[in-house]
Amino acid sequence: MKHTNRRRSLLTLSAALVLTGPVLGACGSDDDTSADDATASTDVDAPATTVGTTASPTTVAPATTEAPATTEAPATTLAPDVAMAGFCDAVIALDATDSPGGPVDPSAEEWTAFAAQIEPLVQQIEVGAPAGLASAVGVFRSAVDQMSTGDGSAVDTPEFNEANTAIETAVREECIVNSLDITAEEGYHVMMPSTLPAGPLSVQLTNTSSEFHVILFVGKRDDVTDDKAFVDEYLGAAFGGGPEAMAQYADVDVSGGGPFAPPGATNMHLTTFEPGEYIYFCPIPSGEAGDGPAHYTLGMVGHFTVEG
Repeated sequence: MKHTNRRRSLLTLSAALVLTGPVLGACGSDDDTSADDATASTDVDAPATTVGTTASPTTVAPATTEAPATTEAPATTLAPDVAMAGFCDAVIALDATDSPGGPVDPSAEEWTAFAAQIEPLVQQIEVGAPAGLASAVGVFRSAVDQMSTGDGSAVDTPEFNEANTAIETAVREECIVNSLDITAEEGYHVMMPSTLPAGPLSVQLTNTSSEFHVILFVGKRDDVTDDKAFVDEYLGAAFGGGPEAMAQYADVDVSGGGPFAPPGATNMHLTTFEPGEYIYFCPIPSGEAGDGPAHYTLGMVGHFTVEG
């Protein structure tokens, strides 16, 4: 799910340049050659995989009793490992779901439709979440209930962001996902590994710079030789042509957004990668006033390979 703070970064960029909905930013080089040099020089270890338990539940036949025919059947309770697996799957699926909005704030109808779309995932999260997440899940549930009335403002609050971070941290620590930690530094630079494993990935972005950053991803076609030029075209279609123009990028679009972090903050996001080539980039405009060139045009762009 592309949360509002990420959506706002896209809105900011659209005021200065052209921006697309699902984008991901990281710092690299202006062209492919420099990006390769940057990724080759990185000292990032292969992402560690945290293994969780996904055993199937054991079904026990109820004992025969002489209870009256009016006795109600006991409520079904999922085995802890099965519930946790469902929680993991639901959070990963939720983060892969694009929220409404983009260059324009969502309408009440769009928020209501979105709440209905994600309701089954939210219920799955409630059923399987670890006990320690009860408060965070409660905040999330309240926000979704508010969305269902057409009001999505709850996702703008610090409480929602804290709850979301707690939930995604639990997935990183307890579920079967790969982990990647990256840092956005001054000078529009971020170090990314040249290869990543396929499957669910928890991306954590630490922003040590003085400007906002977001990391977005898009698939890289075989005929693309200039990452920055391709991002130009991709964002131009998203903000200049609407859904019709974006249809040509359906094969490379990566839904769900990416991690967004204000200066001095650390945030994470879950996404899932299939094997192939990908471009990462930051579309936010530079400068304190947000009226400068987009970060990816200053070096925050590059590519990597997903193996698996």
